Amino acid sequence: MRTPRNLLLVDGYNVIHKIEDLRVRLSVSLESARTGLAGVVAGWRFKHPGFECRIVFDGKDSKDERNASVSGVPCTFTAGGRDADDEILSVIKARQEEFDEIVVVSEDNYVRNNCRAHKVRIENSEFLLPRSSGKPGSSSSSGASQPNEKALGRKAVSEINDEIRRAFGLSVAAFLILALSAVPAHAKNSPETMILKANREIQADPNDAKAYYNRGSYQLELGNLPEAVKDFTKSIELEPKAADTYFNRGLAMRLGKKNAEALLDFSKAIELYPNHAGYYFERCNTRIVTADYAGAVADAEAMVRLAPKDAEGHFMLGLAQHLGGDSVKGLAAAEKALELKSWHKNALRLKEEILAA
Repeated sequence: MRTPRNLLLVDGYNVIHKIEDLRVRLSVSLESARTGLAGVVAGWRFKHPGFECRIVFDGKDSKDERNASVSGVPCTFTAGGRDADDEILSVIKARQEEFDEIVVVSEDNYVRNNCRAHKVRIENSEFLLPRSSGKPGSSSSSGASQPNEKALGRKAVSEINDEIRRAFGLSVAAFLILALSAVPAHAKNSPETMILKANREIQADPNDAKAYYNRGSYQLELGNLPEAVKDFTKSIELEPKAADTYFNRGLAMRLGKKNAEALLDFSKAIELYPNHAGYYFERCNTRIVTADYAGAVADAEAMVRLAPKDAEGHFMLGLAQHLGGDSVKGLAAAEKALELKSWHKNALRLKEEILAA
């Protein structure tokens, strides 16, 4: 059996500022703080040999080579005015198909939102510390349950859909559970505190589209769906070509059971950014819930075209085909998903259901 290949990306200075023992090292030097973080990551890597690890630092304050090793941990120092956030997202886009799983450790709102859109797992800084459970398959902040063993049928589509979304890391509900269980209400980066920060930014500049987007994201994290939709809508008014804002408003609509509105937002996000597999995933999910199986098949085919080595795309294609009445193609797609990821539980369940019919 093929050994899973995984990648851990660490948002260097963001994590340093969130872990007290590393933050105090900044008073000594940036090098001291970077060395301390590298030690933490090296310890985590020792317990998780199936992961390649890389720390990404903003390069403007460093004299290091762009790609270097700190205490034996590969590090990238950004160049050309690019910050660590954009470097991390660039790595995800360029290398996502190489890995079975990419885990990003960051508490930056921009990074978190984009990771969710790309179906990449996001963790808080505490994930690296020894007190975390540290299991590659479970989050230190995870409260999500494991899929049950009920057979897949048309009447169970809604339930199974929820399981799919949890498993793939794109469920807003699961995201809320993870975030709220991991971040203390009194933490400096708590959603409540960040909303206050966004309030100040909006008061200073009522036309700051990013501030509305950020506040909407934190409202979404707290489950304040009407407020999130209102902020995303204002952000869109100010910046009408921001695909991710439509996508996140669609998530809020989807969580609020407003599937028609969600489909419109997902479709607009796809219109603005047609090569984003994550956008098709969420629209496919919503179309399955609304029994638009032909539309779901089209979206899943787009996912497979954009990310042919992504097992989730093949699984979604098989599910949509099966529910739409073409179990032969559905079985072939499920088998392809299992070929790419043999431990894919939902693909296995789909295959078993089709064969048992």
